[in-house]
Order: sequence, then structure tokens, then C-alpha cells
Amino acid sequence: MQKAGVRAEAQDGTSGDDAVAIFQDVLESVLDDRPLGETLDLIARRVSELGAFDFCAIVLPEGDGRKVRIGGSYNFPPRYAERASHVFDAAIQEINTSPTARALAERRSILIADTESDPSYTDWRALAAEFGFRSILSVPLITHGSAVGVLNGYSNRPVPLEAIRLDSIETLAGHASLAVQLTMLVESRQETIDELQRANDQLEAHRAMLERAHQIHLRLTGAVLEGAGFQSVAQTLANVVGRPVLITDADGRIVSRSETPPELAAEQLLPDRMDDLDAAAQRTRALAGAEAGGELGMQPDPTSADAIVAAIRIASDTLGYVVVPAADAASRALDVRAVEHAATVLALHIVKTRAERATEERLRSDFLADLLSGRDPEERAVERARHYGMVLDQPHRVVTIAVEEAEAGAAAAKSHRSQLLRLVADSLHKRLPAALVGQVSGFVSAAVPLAALDPRSVDALRAAVDDVGAAVRRYAPTVTLTSGIGGEAAQPAAFVTSFTQAQQCLALLRRLGRGGDTISIDELGILGLFVEHGRPEQLVGIAHAVLGPVLASDARSNGALLATLRAYLDRSCDVRATAAALFVHPNTVKYRIRRIEELCDLSLARPQDLLELTIATLSLRLVEPQD
Repeated sequence: MQKAGVRAEAQDGTSGDDAVAIFQDVLESVLDDRPLGETLDLIARRVSELGAFDFCAIVLPEGDGRKVRIGGSYNFPPRYAERASHVFDAAIQEINTSPTARALAERRSILIADTESDPSYTDWRALAAEFGFRSILSVPLITHGSAVGVLNGYSNRPVPLEAIRLDSIETLAGHASLAVQLTMLVESRQETIDELQRANDQLEAHRAMLERAHQIHLRLTGAVLEGAGFQSVAQTLANVVGRPVLITDADGRIVSRSETPPELAAEQLLPDRMDDLDAAAQRTRALAGAEAGGELGMQPDPTSADAIVAAIRIASDTLGYVVVPAADAASRALDVRAVEHAATVLALHIVKTRAERATEERLRSDFLADLLSGRDPEERAVERARHYGMVLDQPHRVVTIAVEEAEAGAAAAKSHRSQLLRLVADSLHKRLPAALVGQVSGFVSAAVPLAALDPRSVDALRAAVDDVGAAVRRYAPTVTLTSGIGGEAAQPAAFVTSFTQAQQCLALLRRLGRGGDTISIDELGILGLFVEHGRPEQLVGIAHAVLGPVLASDARSNGALLATLRAYLDRSCDVRATAAALFVHPNTVKYRIRRIEELCDLSLARPQDLLELTIATLSLRLVEPQD
């Protein structure tokens, strides 16, 4: 197809001045920063007026240029606009026979004077017939040798080349291409400005969040450095995030909470299963990682919408959790940082507390070892004792506890012996907070002020040791405690004696096979001599030689002769006191004592017989405590 060689006026009388006016309109639209689509619609309308087209469209390449779209149009039938958009959404190679594709590819104007007779339009004839146009002019919009689009004009009648002012339309198309490029440059510049502004806003938001997170970290860390505990950290975090805070142990039990009560019961934030709590902590860590990676627009995970959970971890051990109700997405990144910071400073607090406790335990154990061994001069011992709140001239007793490992659990208990000893020491200190407790020579020893016992008796101290044993067995069922209790001490030198006596009692129980039991030096008396000289088996012989008939009588009749004798001797042979202790009539006690004397052929009125019965009774109590 050849261009027209003259610039004659169109049949409708449109002049070159009109083209200039049209371009001025287009230029004004561009300078007014109107949207590209609006400018392209204006170009399509003015070209339709200039070329006397029934409707017009501007087609623009999209993306990498392998597809096209309608950028602007004038007087397009709505259904045809939809149909044409669908067609132009296809790949260029699929419509390369169309005038639009040819104009883009060849960068020259293509005229289909009559769609019904032009053989190059065969594939598109049905479309033209459907929408009633008979001719189409496709003019490329060329800038710097490149086609930036195609201007299509449609007429409902056949239009020969000589009836079209092609030069004017191509000139206007050239002006329009510059306008399109200018508009695109303006929009591109604005998009760049908008992107830079968005990036700047994101950086500013990130900077503000980092600054806020730093302040949060300083507040939480400061609370720990000032000696605050879990409660203070929970309250500080609650003040930061503006919502209640829970701190739990590793099993999900609440150990601390902020003072502000939640609108929802705090316990309802905790899942029924620990797996769910740990999973929530993993989701929170994932959100923290996404935020740290710059994904500031992260959305809340719907499965963790109820709470933000951070695990309190030291190395691979999870010691507890920090739980905070979730808020809106806008504050979620900062909330995650705050809760993670809180978990970190709580872990630091635990490490600090452990280090302080270990140091204090070591110093306390060192002093206790020095006190019980007599290494310090008396004045030095009194001065050091004062540091631990001890008054050495007040009555104390020394108790020594050994951890006995059952055979089935010996290997496991041995591997955790230091933890078991610490557990025993902590439990004993909790039970007797006024006592000085420490680890001495592989045992747990304590100097217990008698004023701390209620009543002030060996039985009260024995009960305290039993409570410690029960507490330890909850964590280590195969472990039992064997303990010895020394005599009273009210001066530094006497503590050495009391400690030695406690060790003797402990050694005695072990030699008699009574692991897991407790005995005091008061219960031994002269019987300690037998054990001391390596003859505990003689105690068994003495007991059965003297009390054999009594034991046999009790066995036959399920009687209480031995129990009555023990109570009678413990109460200085007072019949009425014995009767009161056994809840029987005094005559019953008298009868049982006579019966014992008959069976043993002894008389409690004779000192020698009384001593023999006393030794036999103590021996039996020592060797066979279950009786």
C-alpha cells in the first residue's frame, strides 16, 4: 500500500489547523498530569473527528511486547470493546495477520478499504460483520524508530485510500505517539516517585520500629539488671504492649502474670496441650524471622491469632513461655519483637540467678565445711556465721543426709548425682529456711537451729527430713535418703562433735542395712559402742536372748507387750504416763509389766535387770525398727 502523495483537505473539510488544535488539546491533557487512559481516550476521539471514523481505539504493547491491550478508545460498542480486549489478550503471534499486528511489525500504516473483499482480512471478516464495520485503518505510533502502539480507526462503510487524509492522520499519530511516550514517562516518573516514597515510608517505619524495639529491650534488660524478677518483667512487658502478660513454666503452668487482668481469662490463652503451646512459639519465631528479613508487610497467622508466644530457652532446654494476647496486624511486628525480647531477658535472668545461686551455694558449703571441721578459729567462725544469719551460741543440731540409689535406677541416678544433691539441699532449705545447708564431703549437711523446729525436738527434725525425702522421690522415685542427726551444739567446737555424731549415725544405719532411715545420736546411747567396735550382730543376740519370750508371746496373741515396755522405759517407768500414751487403763500397764517380768524372769525393780531390759529394748529398736 502506498501513501497519498498530496496533503489535500478531507471531504469533511478538516484542515491542517484542526490537526494543530487537536495536538494542543492532547498536549494540554498531558501537561495536566491526567491519567494515561484518559489522554489516550482523548486522542482516539480527536482522531475519529479528524478522520471521520465511526469509532477508534489505541492498542499498546504490554509487558515484554508479546501481548497487546486496548489503552484508549472512542465510541467503541461496549460488547465489541469486551470482545476486542479478549482478542488482544492473546499472544501477538496468534493475531499476526491482523492489521494491528502488521502495523506494529512493519511500522507502517495498514488500510483495509473493504473488509468483505480484502483477501488479507479473511480470518477477521466474521468479526467485522458481527460489529458492522467495513473498513479499518491501523497507524503505528512511532517514536525513535520504535512502535509504541497502534491507532485503529473503524468506518461502517468502505473507505478507499483517496478518501482518507492519511498524511494528517499519520502526522497526528506521530504527535500522539510523542504524547503517549511523554505520558508514559510522566507516569513512570510518578510511579518511581511513589515507589521511592513507599520505600522511604517502609524504611522510616522500620527505623521507628527498630528504635522502639531498642527502647523495649533496654527497659526489659534494665529491669533484670536492677534485680527484678519474673513479675517485674511481666509488668514491664504489659506496659510496653498495652496488654496482659503471662509467664509459664515448661509445662504451661502459670508462674507469673502482669497486674492488669485481661478482658479474657488469662488461662484461656493457654492451649490444652503443650504441643500447641510449643507450636505457637514456633510460629512466633517464624514471624520474628520474617520481620528480621525485611518482610514488614507480614500478615498474622490465623492459627495463632489468639496469642503471641515466645519460648524461654537456654541452649536446647525450654524453661517456660511468655504469652501475650495478639492485637491488630499493624502492631504485630513490634509485639513479636517485644515478646521475643522478654523471653531473652528472662533467660538471661535465669542464667544470672543460677550463677548467683551457684556462687552462694559454694560459699555457704565452704563455710559449713569449715565450721563442721573446725578449721576456722572461734572468732572467725562467729564472724562468718553472722554473714549467714547464724548465732552460734544458740542450740543447733547437725543433720547429714546421704543419697541412696536403688539398684534399678543406680546408673541414671549416678549420672545426675550433683542435681540430686542440689535438689536435696534446696528442698531441705525450703523446709527449714533458718538452717545453714550445704554440700559437705559428698553429703548434704545442715546446721539446724532448734528454735526453728516446732516442737523443738528430734522428732520434728526427723519429720522435716522425711518431707525432703518425699519431695525428692517425686522427681527421682528410685532414690531414698539416709540421714543421721547429731547432738546439740551451741559453740563452734560443739558443731564439730555434732557433725561427727551425725556421721556415726549415718554409718551405723548403713552397716545395719537400714538405708532410707533416720536416726539420732540420742537413740544410740551406749549401743553405739557395739557398732563402733564392729560388732552390730551382737545387738541382735542381746535383744532376742532377753526379749525372745516377749516377742513370741506378741506373735501368738498379736499382743502389745513390747510396745508397752518401750513406752514404759521412754517415760521413766511412770505407769500413769505410759497408760496415757497408750490410751489404756493404768491397771492394764501394770498387768503387762508383770507379764513381761514373768516371761523374761527379770524384775524391773532391780537396777541390773532394768539395765538389761533397757539395752535389749534399744538394741531391738535399732536393729529391727519395723517392730
